[in-house]
Amino acid sequence: MQKKISNLFLGSGSLSWHSEERVSDRYGSIFLFNYEKQYDTTLLLDFQLIKRLNGCLGTLKASIISTRQSNHVGDIFRSLKPSMPKIGEVIELGHGNLFYEKSEFLCIGLRPLNARVSDWLNPHALYRCHHQVVELYFQAEKEIK
Repeated sequence: MQKKISNLFLGSGSLSWHSEERVSDRYGSIFLFNYEKQYDTTLLLDFQLIKRLNGCLGTLKASIISTRQSNHVGDIFRSLKPSMPKIGEVIELGHGNLFYEKSEFLCIGLRPLNARVSDWLNPHALYRCHHQVVELYFQAEKEIK
């Protein structure tokens, strides 16, 4: 019998991504910001855990803990707009190898297994979570040491 691997808590905050993700169609990484102070760059993710998980295969999930109105215009070329999730809803953002990038925020994402250049994360799921207050989890496919 295979052992079930639990979700690893990465952090909580309001979910967003850099505009380059939309412009490039990569939709590959996200960041969390302080929903009370939108431009606060305080680290809201567990960087030590994320460093340990770097390169691990798994699924990234967002659990909605508080809803807010998103002011994002969406992705006009794809006819995508933010939608309002329900509190407690768990949204699967994607599956692949976890990575991180540092900018003014710590960004994390998933590299897909098939080397595609766009939609590394699910754009529909991202717009469902945009500016929502979430708890972010990673479910690794193998046990992490």
